Amino acid sequence: MHSNGSLDKETYKFLNDKKPSLRCGHLYLLPKTHKIPANIYNALINGQCSIRKLPPGRPIISQCDTPTRKIGQYCDYFLVPIVQKQSTYIKDTTDFITKIEGLTLPTNALLITYDVTSMYTNMEFNELLSSVNEAYTQANKTQLDIPYPDPEDLNFLLKCVLENNYFEFDGKYYKQVIGASMGAVPSPEICDIRMYQITKQIMAQFRHASKIVFHGRYRDDGFIIFNGTQPEIEEFINIGNHWHKHLRFTFEISPSVVNFLDTTVYKGQKFQNSNKLDIKSFIKPTNNFQLLPRFCHQHFYIH
Repeated sequence: MHSNGSLDKETYKFLNDKKPSLRCGHLYLLPKTHKIPANIYNALINGQCSIRKLPPGRPIISQCDTPTRKIGQYCDYFLVPIVQKQSTYIKDTTDFITKIEGLTLPTNALLITYDVTSMYTNMEFNELLSSVNEAYTQANKTQLDIPYPDPEDLNFLLKCVLENNYFEFDGKYYKQVIGASMGAVPSPEICDIRMYQITKQIMAQFRHASKIVFHGRYRDDGFIIFNGTQPEIEEFINIGNHWHKHLRFTFEISPSVVNFLDTTVYKGQKFQNSNKLDIKSFIKPTNNFQLLPRFCHQHFYIH
């Protein structure tokens, strides 16, 4: 730019050549293959299955190049540290294994896994915004490279992301009116913050909360070690299924073995010797290992 405020040729060309190419979001479905019953799965791989028997799809709204994409990235930058400080936070499978391997448990402890059904799409805008605002205001904020925005400004930006989720599907245009879309950058953190608040409220009403030896959660999947009886821990699930008008909990309870994330956690030989849980890899029966060789990254790019 010249000193008199006019644009030089290179700046003018850059601004005109680099105009953003914005588009509407696009919805697609990821098949929940792990939900297929064994008999239907066998028929499917043998070519004997009707398409009407295929599993339900997980709705994903791709927001690449949409007007709210970068707004969501900006907001997410400040929410991630808040989620990481939650007492039940599990980063990934490796983090889960590290935490479990450090526990010495009562002999009769129960192993419980739970899943929050359709967590992303069953939370309303107002409750999500209220939960994030509360957590953001109360958080002990760590030093970041970008200055923290005021709570009112962050709330306004998140409201723009949530309430302007327009998308295209099958040649028609829609607007999501409830929930955080699976595909928006800040959705996992927004829902994580709300879900953490909900589980804390449930725990406050749970009479046997003191018997919980461990409680960890990865997004909508939870893992609990409980030093009590099955009827007692079922009270926790019952409270959860009546706490929110849209959310429901499904669960598995076992005295000896459960699957969580990519692991099978069980009471094996190590538990017999030291009351520490054994862990091994868990592979879903529907996993057909459709992987690319490592050298393919030289020729293909996934957007």
